[in-house]
Amino acid sequence: MTKLKYKDLKLEDGYAEPLLRRHGDELYDNVWKDFYTGYTSNMDEEQIINYADKQCHMAATNMLNAAAALRIDSCPIGGFDPQSVLDILKIDKQKFAISLLIPLGYRVDEQAIKHRRAFEDVVSFID
Repeated sequence: MTKLKYKDLKLEDGYAEPLLRRHGDELYDNVWKDFYTGYTSNMDEEQIINYADKQCHMAATNMLNAAAALRIDSCPIGGFDPQSVLDILKIDKQKFAISLLIPLGYRVDEQAIKHRRAFEDVVSFID
């Protein structure tokens, strides 16, 4: 699985508007249009890509949890050559960027026991 992120997330680019209209034109006209435009209109290309990257990671977290619930293993990969992946998969580089790769599958052998530090050793609560 390859998680793609749209690079054209400004309202005038056409991708976001149908998503914002999915709950009706009235809500779009009175709330979402100004809210979203106010958020993204001042972003430069790097900020838009960073925003899209974060959105993909949040969606990927849900996908990884759903896969685990179905006993499907996964391993999100962030260290890869994005341009090579775009070339291999023949993906439009002008429209998309790759956020992460997620191999999914069923394990052949049982997983070895993990030896981890105690929760108390790695987590601190701040009052």
